[in-house]
Amino acid sequence: MEVASTIEIVSTKSNGELTKYPNIFEGQYWSRGLFNDPDFEIIDNRNNFVEEFNITKDGYNVPEYVMHQIHPQYLFDKAFKNYIHPNTKALQIRKYFDDNNITSKFHMDHIEYYESNDYWIGIFSPYVMTEEDDLSAINFGYEHYKTLYGGAKTYIKKIPKSIKYKDTNKIFKKLY
Repeated sequence: MEVASTIEIVSTKSNGELTKYPNIFEGQYWSRGLFNDPDFEIIDNRNNFVEEFNITKDGYNVPEYVMHQIHPQYLFDKAFKNYIHPNTKALQIRKYFDDNNITSKFHMDHIEYYESNDYWIGIFSPYVMTEEDDLSAINFGYEHYKTLYGGAKTYIKKIPKSIKYKDTNKIFKKLY
């Protein structure tokens, strides 16, 4: 009887509500899921993530200079939008993509942004990542992280707030 009532209570709560930090996760796609059998390892990993980095809120209001460093699609889009009216930086980015047969950037499924007092943090958790995509993510400054999305590998990139406008991308450092 007690087990049934626990399952009933759990099934009416979203993933985010099952964490210790529902206000931090409430805007995330992952948070809105309702499951009869929640993945408590992911819930624990999410709680530990917030505590490890002292996350204060979701980071959907990140400055543009941070977006360029967290989300490679920004660079990709800029290179191709400016290709008709090129500037030197856009041509360098485009040339890099062309020289390396990159027709699109690695897929950043389930992208999430967070903010702490010290960092802007980007995480993404794709279900499918080729070795080439994995290497591209690592070269873009991402690291593997404990799973924060069921059945998917999680990548994390931390941009220290103290660096202000310094670009932390490895490959693109001299390009943009």
